[in-house]
Amino acid sequence: METRAERIASCVLITVSGELDTTTAPELDALINQESQSNPENYIFGLGDMEYISSVGLRVFLAQLKKVKAAGGKMILAELNDEVQEVFDMAGFAPLFEIHTSLAAAKAAAGI
Repeated sequence: METRAERIASCVLITVSGELDTTTAPELDALINQESQSNPENYIFGLGDMEYISSVGLRVFLAQLKKVKAAGGKMILAELNDEVQEVFDMAGFAPLFEIHTSLAAAKAAAGI
């Protein structure tokens, strides 16, 4: 898995590529915690190059969603491929998240 974080105004854009599983989930969790130190209002996760997500990966996103909502912010997922979208759907997580098919739409939804 590879990740990259970029601060855009009051938003953090985190891109994730590869597989998000038991081995790599702590790395993403640490990156999110590091980026949260700057108190962004909104988070966008660009997942266009994410090939796989396990239940542990789902938990990372769910935990972050709870924190962001409690702080009054938005958490937006973008560019999920069919396989990753299916995992979110099957787990019942898709309705919990704001999901956009493009990064441009996600940025517009975040006001950037």
